[in-house]
Amino acid sequence: FALALGLRVAHVLAYRASPLFEEPQMDALYHVEWARALAAGREYQDGPYFRAPLYPWLLGAVFAACGDGLLLPRLLQAGLGALGVLCTYCIARRAFDRTTGALAGLFAATHWTAIFYDGELLLEALATPLYLAALLATLRLAQSGSTRSALVAGLLFGLSAICRPNVLIYLPALGLYLLLAGRTRWRPLCAFGLATLIPIAPVSAINLAEGDRVLISYQGGVNFWIGNN
Repeated sequence: FALALGLRVAHVLAYRASPLFEEPQMDALYHVEWARALAAGREYQDGPYFRAPLYPWLLGAVFAACGDGLLLPRLLQAGLGALGVLCTYCIARRAFDRTTGALAGLFAATHWTAIFYDGELLLEALATPLYLAALLATLRLAQSGSTRSALVAGLLFGLSAICRPNVLIYLPALGLYLLLAGRTRWRPLCAFGLATLIPIAPVSAINLAEGDRVLISYQGGVNFWIGNN
């Protein structure tokens, strides 16, 4: 964790020499403009959500509390990235052994692509730690079978979904795994599913109020079309 945090903070501080640090482009610019509009109490875009809103919400909260400078959000993301590395260690240790956990944590701490993206104003900086925390909670659920563990895992997957909705694709397979490979029974599994819906439901309600029944965001269809020419 300490190594991961130190490398990420060092990267962010070195990144200040780049003109892109204060002038983000493309997706990062979209997030920053959306977050600044939220912090100022302005509507950014009419209609349902084009992109999942959790990351811009977090960024907007930081701007509202501490101003709209871009250093603090990047440093906070460095902390989130380091927590993700800690989750990687815990996942590998729980699934395998302590040595495997230490190696996995070391690789995650020093992976240059992860260090880079933790300094970018992109949703990966939030989505990746959420995925890892959700996986760790799911392993605990598989081993304990408790309703409390199911609620925690479900909430984390629900938050992951309103950060990047693609994660929902894996939930049916995950439910089957919990039934077959762990101690989970129908009651905790139902709690897991309901908890997943808790963060999603308000987003769906906002979209419905804006005149569209899209679950979280409608970016996926557009990207699928563009990505397949």
